[in-house]
Amino acid sequence: MVFGNIVSGLDDLAIDLYYWMTLFWRRLRYPRFRYPRLTDDDLDSVPQRKAAIFIAAWHEEDVIKEMLVTNSELIDYHNYDFFVACYPNDKPTNEKIDEACRLLPNVHKAVNPRPGPSNKADNLNAAFARLREQERKSGQRYDLIVMHDPEDVFHPLELKLCNYLMTRRRVNMIQTPVFPIEAPPRNFTEGSYMDEFAETHTKDIYVREWAQGFVPSAGVGTAIARDVFDRLTSKFGGRVFNTESLTEDYDFSLRLKLSGYKSIFVRQTLQRANKKAGLGELSRDLIATRAHFPSTFRTAVRQRTRWMVGINFQSWKQVGWQGRMRTRWMLFHDRKAVCSNAVLLFNYIFTIYGIVYWLYRAYVSPQMDPLLPDRAWIRSAISICVVLMLNRILQRFIASTRIYGIKQGFLSVPRLVWGNIINVTVTFRATKQFFKAEAGGLKIAWDKTAHYFPSGLVADRRGLGDTLVQTDRLRPNHLGAALGAQPSNQWQLETALAELRQLIEADLQEALKQQAAAFAKRNALTSLRARQQYASALAFGDAGMFSQDPSLSDLVLSRNKQDVQPIPSSTETDVAYAFGD
Repeated sequence: MVFGNIVSGLDDLAIDLYYWMTLFWRRLRYPRFRYPRLTDDDLDSVPQRKAAIFIAAWHEEDVIKEMLVTNSELIDYHNYDFFVACYPNDKPTNEKIDEACRLLPNVHKAVNPRPGPSNKADNLNAAFARLREQERKSGQRYDLIVMHDPEDVFHPLELKLCNYLMTRRRVNMIQTPVFPIEAPPRNFTEGSYMDEFAETHTKDIYVREWAQGFVPSAGVGTAIARDVFDRLTSKFGGRVFNTESLTEDYDFSLRLKLSGYKSIFVRQTLQRANKKAGLGELSRDLIATRAHFPSTFRTAVRQRTRWMVGINFQSWKQVGWQGRMRTRWMLFHDRKAVCSNAVLLFNYIFTIYGIVYWLYRAYVSPQMDPLLPDRAWIRSAISICVVLMLNRILQRFIASTRIYGIKQGFLSVPRLVWGNIINVTVTFRATKQFFKAEAGGLKIAWDKTAHYFPSGLVADRRGLGDTLVQTDRLRPNHLGAALGAQPSNQWQLETALAELRQLIEADLQEALKQQAAAFAKRNALTSLRARQQYASALAFGDAGMFSQDPSLSDLVLSRNKQDVQPIPSSTETDVAYAFGD
């Protein structure tokens, strides 16, 4: 037990020392005051390449439509499409995706030819097949593919950042940070996700890149160059995502590294104008994906079991210990969890037993011998284990404080114990599940957990096309055809202007008819006072007396009195799902 604690603790200590020493050296060599921060203008300086967003859905009818509509409003990028993969036997999810397709022309549904559930990789392969079909139909090739989950809240500038880095640095994969939406202090389960992701995406994953190990994909906020898919498809037998793994994202990034491709992790803050503070104020905006994570013990165990089976067992079985020594170090760091979590269980049992023994000896039976003999090597081993444990607590505290503030940093200390209890349970469940499947020759199915998407992220917003449809001046099928034609070569400005002219001429004719009818009605009025009131209403547009629909010119020039709320580029910092460093 002592040996296991020391080995695991020294491995974690090596990661910590590597990070802080490298960070200190990089700050000396590349001082921030000499290198200006990235700005909106920098991201806009490169052309927007065509991006595809892959989403795998299985029983996501509660979140998928709202997720697509909300993120379509949030994303500050125009040259992208969604590819949402689902199963033919998942009717509720299919219906919600169809509704989103009718609202958003850039949403494409990919139906898996096999009924579900199989696994997420199988659905992502269906999304890629649908993308290739769309490329053949449109004659346009996508340049990068971004992976996300149905519960994700995108950062508005994520696609712009990935597009910028793909263009300037010519990398093959980019992983951006993923941070859970801040949970109430009483929810230790969801809080444990906050602490673990904070430490992983502010420290550990940097070491993986700096040490030239490999950058694991989180399956969320991962951008991959399009040509990589073609190369991996031909190399690994036609399926780019490994359907024999429950963690296809981790498997994909590992195979990417072993194939010689370059991956980077980017935790990028952007200098942006702070509208609340004033025009001259600049704020730092952290580009990261936010999402809700399981909030109960049961759902957390189910999700983490899937992760452990894929990373620790299936990856070990299928890939082994390939790669250079630094890559093997990272594989050991990931796979040691099976043993280190089992050691944790014995640590807690021994600690509880030791406390009870000490109390019994102190107050009931003082003549009893000490639990452990007083020897130098025992004292040294215990001291080393205590120092390594305090280092883990310190590193977790620093990481949580950097992302969520000092309050969550202090809460990370008791949450570390609760997270360990979850991980111990996960270890026994994952071990049993894997070896049971291996003994029976079975394939482990997709044991997904229910997702929750935060509502009310953006205000209700309607564009000109929606307004024209609502006022019966444009048919929905004509609007869809016009929007669908915009990105293609068939769209011409002359055609748009001719159609607009026809609409305006029809509107003028309708206005002349309404005016003639109004004057006829005025002449029919008998009293002089009634005529004066009617003329005043016509002159000043008193909608309270004589309401009429806004004209097309009013709609185009935004003179209609509709309550249209502007959509912020990011949410405010005092909200739980806010973006910011």
